[in-house]
Amino acid sequence: MDVRKNNQKEIRALAEKTKYFTELLITQCNSWLSEEEGIKNVKKDMSKRSKKSGLFKKLFAGRSARIIIGIILSVSFSMAVSSQNADSLYTAYSEARGAEQIRLANELCDLAHRREIVDTLWVFSADDHPEHIRAQAIYCMSSFAVVKGEYQKAIAFIEEAISINERMNNLSMLARVYGKLAITYIYIDQIENAISNFEKSIALSSATGDIKNETKTRYQLGMFYLRKNRHEIGVQTIENVLSIARRINDQPLVANCLGAIGEYNLQYGDIALATQVITESLAICREIGTPKLIEDGLSRLGMVQIKTGEFDKAEPNLLEALELSLQSESKISIAFNLMTLGDLKTAQKMFKEANRYYEQSVASSLEIQNSNLLSVTYDKLYQLHRAADEPALALEWLEKCILLDDSLYYVEMNNQISNFQIKYETAEKELEIERQQTEINRHKTRQNGLVSGLSVTFILLALLVNIVRLRTRRARVLAETNATKDKFFSIISHDLKNPAIAQRDALQLLLDNSDKWDAASLSGYYKKLLKSADEQVDLLYTLLNWAQIQTGRMPYIPSQFNMIDVIRPDIGLIKNMAENKGVIFNMFAPPTAIITGDDNMLATAIRNLLVNAVKFTAQGGRVTLDISPCRSVTKRVSTEGFTITVSDTGTGMSEEQMNHLFKIDRQRSQRGTAGEPGSGLGLIVCKELIEKHGSRLCIESEKGKGSRFWFAISV
Repeated sequence: MDVRKNNQKEIRALAEKTKYFTELLITQCNSWLSEEEGIKNVKKDMSKRSKKSGLFKKLFAGRSARIIIGIILSVSFSMAVSSQNADSLYTAYSEARGAEQIRLANELCDLAHRREIVDTLWVFSADDHPEHIRAQAIYCMSSFAVVKGEYQKAIAFIEEAISINERMNNLSMLARVYGKLAITYIYIDQIENAISNFEKSIALSSATGDIKNETKTRYQLGMFYLRKNRHEIGVQTIENVLSIARRINDQPLVANCLGAIGEYNLQYGDIALATQVITESLAICREIGTPKLIEDGLSRLGMVQIKTGEFDKAEPNLLEALELSLQSESKISIAFNLMTLGDLKTAQKMFKEANRYYEQSVASSLEIQNSNLLSVTYDKLYQLHRAADEPALALEWLEKCILLDDSLYYVEMNNQISNFQIKYETAEKELEIERQQTEINRHKTRQNGLVSGLSVTFILLALLVNIVRLRTRRARVLAETNATKDKFFSIISHDLKNPAIAQRDALQLLLDNSDKWDAASLSGYYKKLLKSADEQVDLLYTLLNWAQIQTGRMPYIPSQFNMIDVIRPDIGLIKNMAENKGVIFNMFAPPTAIITGDDNMLATAIRNLLVNAVKFTAQGGRVTLDISPCRSVTKRVSTEGFTITVSDTGTGMSEEQMNHLFKIDRQRSQRGTAGEPGSGLGLIVCKELIEKHGSRLCIESEKGKGSRFWFAISV
């Protein structure tokens, strides 16, 4: 079978698909040359090829335009050939046998290596086991699928590769496959699956002594932490990997680590330091000569230059990055680079060109169904049209952004509801099994009734006691399950539904009267809508945290960190909240408080306690956060740590309220002293998060005088 001959018709069919990339680069030509001059000059130079291909409806002249047209022709052809060749080669490989199958496997792996989709070139011979060859071919196909954004297809390939490598006990390759699976799960937001597969890959790489793959996987894990706003552990992981990469002279990994550190400093730290490390990263990338590394480096440098106002330097760097992403067929890179070019044009106040880039990025994101990138681009289009004084278009993109974000929230919420339903049904089935097992035991006992009367009496009494206990436990479990379910649906039907309806009605009122009301009236309504939306988002976060705890989907990831740094952003928000309400906020804490635990969980617990304290304290009252060193003795072991105390002079609680404070079936949402809404779940979430750290939430309160909450965390 001659694969190249069979592909000719398919390649011609794919030529039409290159129209998107052609028009994308022609957009840039438009910004350089007038349409009339471009058509006049290029028609003369390119008339023969344009007549044959039929792809170019507009052609432009000038040195820059001729370069880009050459890129379009070469990139479009290479994309059509390589994308089609991978699928065709794999189909031919699957159907072939013997020497022909080995030849096709070598062609497929060589294509993946030349396209820099895999970093290892495998060459097979007749001595290699057919299963080993198949595993590598499938791994290459999974890599092609990830680059093209076909994530479910990639997962199917990867799971087959895992099965083959497990049968062959190929631990080294298995470690790589688990790492690929983790990255794929990140793209589709399956976080727990991603972390689990990262851990498997690191453990296998360590066991087989593959330090290069281990450090590469740790780098990917560090990037994952940074993208999930776990900055401290993310930066620490990347810096550790950088140290190892320098020691083993892994220059591509050194470049990636420097780029990641630079990107973090660009967003949160020192721009000068970001410029320095990103420039060093790009120099290493160019020395290595790998297009994907060069693309990442150029893209990061372009972002730095946008930030520093060096627009004339940023544009060629970002265009070169876009060219490289087109050559590599990485659709997510294409979408990201288009979005960054939109940022550049926005910074230059060239709104029409920015709009074109953003809309092309939206088209690419929709093609690969990347909701996160799509949401960011929608928001940028909203900000762009708002800055360009185009309120109708701004509102249109804002609505799309809100609808997309809402759909993501509702998908997560539906998943949580499904998990609760499964948990409830599982509990029912387990109780039914226990009941049936009890009945079986009773029958067996009756059949063995030849034992002495006293023994039979004791056995029967024991069975009766056991039945009572089982029924009592079943009733308790059912009551807790029903209370949990009822509370969950109560919040959904009341606390979430009513604000959503109110927001919809307010938006309708704004739309109906936007041309009649003055700016001050509109601004007032916008502020009320924003406040309502913020309250609803806070409620959603509380609900999602509680739901994740109930279903065991909130992993406990301990690390050593400075608690003062972790809660500092939240303290600023609490101060503003207290000032707006007329409440005095005091904080007493040392400069550093190094503790061990999950920084995200503890920050959530402290934030919830402070928000609760401000909510239930009237104007003129006082809320205090105190963090002080402590020493505790447990089982004759002395432990150092810190006590975190939140106290207020608010409404306080009666003894009866405190007795039912953490009972889900007795909780009712209460409004604060200024009418702030609540779900009744905040303190329950705090209690369970603190208990995951082996600590206990303690309470003192007196009606009308205020409350005091405290807990201790070890170093």
